[in-house]
Amino acid sequence: AAYNRSMVKQTNFGGWKPETKENGEIIKQMVEVIKSPDINRIAVSGHQSPDGDSIGSCFACASMLHQVTGKEVDCFIFGPLPKRYEYLKEDLEGVRVVETFGNGDAKYADKMAERHGKYDLAISVDASQTKMLAQDYYEGVFKRAEHTLKIDHHPKIVENVDGKEVVTNNFADINLVDSTCGAATQLLMQFAEPLGIEPKELSKTFNNAVYTGLMTDTGGLKFSQNVLPFTDAALLIENGVNNREMQNNALGNTPQCVLKVQNLANQKIQYSDDGKVD
Repeated sequence: AAYNRSMVKQTNFGGWKPETKENGEIIKQMVEVIKSPDINRIAVSGHQSPDGDSIGSCFACASMLHQVTGKEVDCFIFGPLPKRYEYLKEDLEGVRVVETFGNGDAKYADKMAERHGKYDLAISVDASQTKMLAQDYYEGVFKRAEHTLKIDHHPKIVENVDGKEVVTNNFADINLVDSTCGAATQLLMQFAEPLGIEPKELSKTFNNAVYTGLMTDTGGLKFSQNVLPFTDAALLIENGVNNREMQNNALGNTPQCVLKVQNLANQKIQYSDDGKVD
């Protein structure tokens, strides 16, 4: 009962506002930064080897920031954007997708800084630790930004430092971390009300990107640990998401190389006498 949507019988899910009091306080701080008149150049990034939640979080966050600030947002993708997620670019407005290549070595940080310049705000989504970011970007762009935010759904790493428990993977000025969410994109839904956005005003890109992250990180809701992914999915469908189309885009476009690996694995399956896989 710690969460305001913990009862399945509840019909007003409220997923467009902070899920908990702690989330609300942190999001309020983030909104103050986002709406500051000093914020002009904005960068958003996910993690290396980006999956559906990383890319969905990037696009959803960038789209929402453009809608709120009117500024063009640079969305950094570490490596080429996987073809299976190119559908998210169809209605993308006010967002410049920056595909970074190379090995991401920190020794190229100055070159990265020279190429992209200084940002007023840099936001990391769906990345638990700094090692998940391309290091030339982290050292040359993220750390040099005037303000930094982290939005993530992976567990906090708590270690004992000088006799005190310290969260050691909070690497931004303000950190929003909620591991009760099945996907990082769910956290971005909670920004709508604090930012003063009506759900119906959110872009098609935002809705589809959030749904993509939700579907891919929960395996089509199969791996959900609580009711929240289901209620958030319902809200997104109510908000205009085409469930069948998004399910096919997010989970149906399996790359040929993955199918080949799966086929090879199926051929090597061995069963015990009781029919179970050894």
